[in-house]
Amino acid sequence: MKAKLIVVFVLLAVLVSACGGGGTAPFPAKADPATAVPTALSAPINVQTEVPTLEVVPTQKPDSSCAEYGTEEFDTPNECWDLNKVFEIVTKGLTIPPEAAQITLNNGALNFTFPYDNTTSKYDLYYYFFNDANQYADVVVEADVQALKDSKLNHAFSLACRVTDAGWYEARVTTSGLYWIYQYDRQLRLADKNPFVEIAKGATVKMYPKVEIMNNIRMECVGDTITLKVNNAKVWSGQIRRPQPGSVGIGFNTFPGSYPVYALIERVTLSKP
Repeated sequence: MKAKLIVVFVLLAVLVSACGGGGTAPFPAKADPATAVPTALSAPINVQTEVPTLEVVPTQKPDSSCAEYGTEEFDTPNECWDLNKVFEIVTKGLTIPPEAAQITLNNGALNFTFPYDNTTSKYDLYYYFFNDANQYADVVVEADVQALKDSKLNHAFSLACRVTDAGWYEARVTTSGLYWIYQYDRQLRLADKNPFVEIAKGATVKMYPKVEIMNNIRMECVGDTITLKVNNAKVWSGQIRRPQPGSVGIGFNTFPGSYPVYALIERVTLSKP
């Protein structure tokens, strides 16, 4: 396959973790974002660095060669897709061994491998990729995602739009069919508060809770409305405040006690509404 969209991801710094939920049971206590506020480490994957003192926010890259719309199929690394710019969010003080969190390009997909680890299996782990090559007033972000053989079915994929220096909007869907809509508010972060503001949450039977079955998640950001679709079915739609143009992103996260995790994002598509 040949990549139709080249994606550029830049480094963000100092975020805190939002809540995570999963499984087929009702929303667990872990889903309360106020119960745990991790500290973000901005670093290439598997590399520990000091926590920066300033937050780095995405800005539009001048003279970008990245296409505004199209599909990234993750065949090979290129100038706009840099795995060294993955944005990692972990609990403050937690050291993640390289073998415990692996993100690679393999067989035409972005692969996430999290074997069981006595330490990391007790925490939420979050990874984001933000594409600042273009700014969008309205955009559709969608991804084909899959849990792989031998994986626990309790992890989540995220889509983001309207990414600016003020924050972004995010749709998060677990492999078991739970979903959340968040607004990330940078001003809350600057005030040492949880910046992930929950807009909505729910569950859908449209997500296939099985391994080795492809699911499609789609986030439509049009005007003051965000719509989440799973496998072509609308599962949530609502209005947002003060929408501004911004860039886009994707993310992946694990939950405590739900290891090992083997999953992938096969492709990401950006399109006009």
